[in-house]
Amino acid sequence: MWRSVVSALLLAACSVGAAPADPPSRVRRQAEAQPQPELSYVEWVSPAAEGRQALPLVVAVHGLGDTPENFIRGFADPGQVVRVVAPRAPLQWRRGWSWFNHRVAAADPEVLSDELQQRADEVAALIEHLKAQGKVKGPVLVTGFSQGGMVSFAMALHRPDAIDGALPLSGHVPAPLLARTAAQTGRVPVRAFHGDEDPVLPVTNVQHAVQVMQERGYDAGLTVFPGMGHTISSQAREAFRADLETFLTTP
Repeated sequence: MWRSVVSALLLAACSVGAAPADPPSRVRRQAEAQPQPELSYVEWVSPAAEGRQALPLVVAVHGLGDTPENFIRGFADPGQVVRVVAPRAPLQWRRGWSWFNHRVAAADPEVLSDELQQRADEVAALIEHLKAQGKVKGPVLVTGFSQGGMVSFAMALHRPDAIDGALPLSGHVPAPLLARTAAQTGRVPVRAFHGDEDPVLPVTNVQHAVQVMQERGYDAGLTVFPGMGHTISSQAREAFRADLETFLTTP
């Protein structure tokens, strides 16, 4: 099951409950091949892949204070033929990591947009690194919770060339990022998930962002879960997994 650690002032990290004591099998740190991407990462390959090297790719972006080793456990579905990669945010925060060093509510929206575009470029470079290693064949999807949801939106808006779809969980879209990038020609499907009682990142922001994206020709959708705060409920988890499976299996 999913659980999250929520801060009233800061973006919360996404934690995964009911996980095994050890990371999923075949979780590996990045290879030593050069050149290395700027972001370090861990990866997991489903046993169902049966030794295949090139696989569909899910990039799972953790939230504030979380770690890729922890976050990747929520995607360890042995029945899916997939490679999951969880990048590590560049800034240390408490016992985990952060994708930027300020509160969303207090941040200059222009600066926050700049940082999110930079993070999106770094994730895109990681995807290219994996492709160059022959590890990717099929759809490339990005997802993430909270800060990770923000990076997922940034990938869809700023680097759609690098992915085939985005599934942001409890994310946020700064207005300048939306204004700069939503009108570009490269578009990928977006399926967002959010609680209507989120006290950290209010759902109204994402409702507006998805509406603007739809008006500009995106295949964008938002599922709002009544009574859900800044967390992932069992109902939201099931809806997310259903959409993820559709993305992974649609030719």
